[in-house]
Amino acid sequence: MLQLFKKIWFNGNMPPSWLHSTVVSIAKPNQPSHLPSSYRPISPTSNVCKLFEKMVVCHLNGFLEYHNILNISQSGFLQRHKTTDHILRLHDAIHKSLAGKCSLLTGYRSLVRSVIEYGMGAYFFASPSLLKPLHKIQNDALRLRTGAVASTPVLCPHHACDEMPLHIKHKFLCLKFKAHL
Repeated sequence: MLQLFKKIWFNGNMPPSWLHSTVVSIAKPNQPSHLPSSYRPISPTSNVCKLFEKMVVCHLNGFLEYHNILNISQSGFLQRHKTTDHILRLHDAIHKSLAGKCSLLTGYRSLVRSVIEYGMGAYFFASPSLLKPLHKIQNDALRLRTGAVASTPVLCPHHACDEMPLHIKHKFLCLKFKAHL
């Protein structure tokens, strides 16, 4: 098998049977069988192909780590890294900003807003339940910065900090991107 993997690795030619699979619909439990949404599509592939894919991923990850190609803040899909690392970094940065090293608004703009803007491409595809915490984070940070109480209208802290609400910010960034095309 190792000889096969070496041949594939150096030639770049995978067996044709690895490139095709048959999609099979599996019924979801406790769902009506007459609805297409009640089925989960799966496409079983060769176990040998899966093994080869894992070897390629391990090889590429080792190469990327050895040559320091990945950003130091990259945490997803890496060994010994967790997504909670980002939360701890954010907590530490907020703690430092509250200690007087930078204003809370600067901390918000450099830490929270930059992360939110990075994920703006997925904004319209996300469900309202996923967007609610983002709006709450933005609103709470701006209320804290301006000293506004909970009964203050949501747009007042936005205006005082010269920050757009997320749904308007997303539209603005989309238009700005389209203008560059």
